[in-house]
Parts: sequence; C-alpha cells; structure tokens
Amino acid sequence: MKRPWQQIGALSLLALSSCSLFLESELAAIREQLAGEGEGEGEGEGEGEGEGEGEGEGDYPDSDPRCEEQERLIVIRDDPEDAVQVYRLTAGAFLRIRPTGATGNVAIANDDPNAVSNGYSIAGATLDDAGNLWLVGDRFLYRLDASTLEQGDVAGRTQLTLSSFGSFSSVTTTPGHVVAVGSELVLLAKDAQPGDLGTTLDDANDYHRGVGFSFDGISFVAGVAQDGYGVWQTDGLAAPSAFTVVANREDRFDYFGGPQVSRGIAFDPITRKLLFGNLAGVVVTAFADGFPVTDATTDWNFPESAEAEAAAIGARAGKAYVAAAYRSTDNIFQLDLAFSPPRALAVASVGDGGRAVALAVGCRRMILGSGGVGGGIWGLTTEALEPAGAIADSGVEQVFIVRKDALGLLGDE
Repeated sequence: MKRPWQQIGALSLLALSSCSLFLESELAAIREQLAGEGEGEGEGEGEGEGEGEGEGEGDYPDSDPRCEEQERLIVIRDDPEDAVQVYRLTAGAFLRIRPTGATGNVAIANDDPNAVSNGYSIAGATLDDAGNLWLVGDRFLYRLDASTLEQGDVAGRTQLTLSSFGSFSSVTTTPGHVVAVGSELVLLAKDAQPGDLGTTLDDANDYHRGVGFSFDGISFVAGVAQDGYGVWQTDGLAAPSAFTVVANREDRFDYFGGPQVSRGIAFDPITRKLLFGNLAGVVVTAFADGFPVTDATTDWNFPESAEAEAAAIGARAGKAYVAAAYRSTDNIFQLDLAFSPPRALAVASVGDGGRAVALAVGCRRMILGSGGVGGGIWGLTTEALEPAGAIADSGVEQVFIVRKDALGLLGDE
C-alpha cells in the first residue's frame, strides 16, 4: 500500500505528465483528504491483498504487462449498422480486429415493423460461457455468434420483444438465463424454444444499468434504479429470485435523470462490495451484510469542488474507478475499497466533451466509454492513471473487457 505522501507525489507527477487536463481544485481536495488519512494508517491495509491477481486472465498475473495479450475490449455502439467493435489492447493504443473473412461492420437486423419505420438502437451487451454475445436496445433482445459476430435467432426470431413499451440498457446471464435490465427486469431461458417469451421479474422500478456477478456457486444480477436498487440470485439453472430489493429511498439516492441516463454500478469480487452511482458520489453495500441499504457513513463522496454524477463505475482487485460526469470532461477517481468508506488514491481527467456511459477494468488498463458529441474511448493505466490510448467516437454506449479465449473470435490467434 502506498503511504499518503507517496500518493500525493504520484498525483503531482500525474498532473505534470498527463496530456489530459486536471482540475487543480480536485487534486487539492484529494491531497487534503489523503493527508488526513495518514492518521490511523494501516487500518484495513492488505485486505484482499494479492487475492485474485491475474484471475481469469490467462497465464500472466496483473503485474505482468503481457496479461493484456489475453484481453479483448468490446465496444457497443448505438448505431445498429456498426453496433459491435472488438479491439486488442496494444501499447498505449487500441487495435480494431475483425473475424477472419469479415470486412464490414457488425450490423444488427430487426424486422419489427415499428423498429423498421422509426429506427432502433443498441445499448448494452454481455458474453456468455457458450460463445453467445447477447445485446439489448430499446425493447429488444438480440444474439450474435461471438466467434463470427454474425446474428443468430432468439427463440426462433430475429429479435425477441422484451416489453411492449419499455427500454433496456443492460443485459447479463446466469447459468440458465439471459437477464435484460432496464425499465423492467426480464429473463429468458437459455434453452428457450421457438415461440417462447421472456418472463418479467420486476416491472416496478426503472433501472438505469445492471450487472451480473458470481461467487461461491451463486450467480447474482443487480440493477441500480433512480431511487434504489435490486439484487437477485440463483444457485443453478433456476430463475433468479429476489435477494435484496430496495425501492423508494429518495433519502439515499438523488435524482439526476431518468433511466435513459447512465448511472454507475459495479461489483468487486475481492471485497464483495456492490457500488451504485449517486449524485454526490458512490453508495456502497456489501454481501457480508446481505447487500442492505446502508446509511451515508459508508458512502464515498466526491470532493466538494466536484459537482458531478457517478455515471460509470468499474471495479477489480479491491479497487474501484469512478467516472464523475460533469462540465466538458470526465474525472476518473481511483478508490481503495478495503476501507469503509473507500479512500481516494488518485484522480485523472479524460475526454473533451461527451458523457461517461460505461467503465471497464482490465489487468493493466481501465477504459472509459463516453457517448455524445466529443465522446469516445479513453484508456488509463490502472496504477498511475496515465493515458493509455484514445479513440474519438460519439456513438459509444458500453465498453467491457473479456478474455480472448472466451470470446474466441475467428482468426484471433
């Protein structure tokens, strides 16, 4: 663990070396916070240290730069004519790759008459363990073959209609089901037959974003709503059931836009903490307590100078990365989750416009997806938050990192 004076020094180097802009008021606020945290040093130090390093990342631990050779970045775009992009993580850059024989973009077909007439978009995706890439957008669910990125059917259809009027922003899977998260929570059995429909688990809350995770043989699905959150669980092929559902807690969740606005959500497997984006920072709850709604003492709050929303969150190996969306840039805060509330370690600024929509954390690099005018894909190293690649793109909706062998892209040797 870095000592407070080492962290302050690292922040100074970041401000001098990065080609991005840093907000001095925020750096000063974090320096003051770190200086105050020097007292009682060692509390929680080493919790989870070394656990999970390199887990699921091939033969190389996170400390070895070659671990990125085993990772692939997937970018989901709102444009159905260019909906899915795959990248290798190269030194300080991103290299787009395509399956062998493919030369064009990945287009998503939809034969719903209303979608054909009025247009449709893509919002989120996930990779399952059977070589399927599932996508959601508006009120539809789609499936691609992960190795070829060619579209397949969903329960005998080009696309599955999940809701009559809803909209979905995230999708994840459990061993037996695909779960779409948005204005409703809808699941479809992986072995669905032609003509089968989705089943609604929750239509009482509008969820901004969702995430899936598993440990100890239990699979979870979580969604963050405007004024609460929900967590569902299953220990096998059965449909997930409610584990913790918190609603109508305006005293803990501040409004910063409807479900169409990105709101960060992430789970860290080392500390088993679930993080929800809020107007002033991050709401933190933990599996050890059953993911209950907590009081504000466990929250992490932005420095007073940062009037922002936690629009995107990523977590890995006991650290979280929070995108504070405001002004014309996104500030990325690195947090140590071993402490309660979490402690800020560093901050960096990326982008020149746009708004944070997703954040992925790999073995050596965290990647922010920012949508809208001035948006794009922004990479920072996970340790020092130094620039590590950027691509301008106004259509980004989601970014996530998968293992190369799990994706199995044809010709990606």
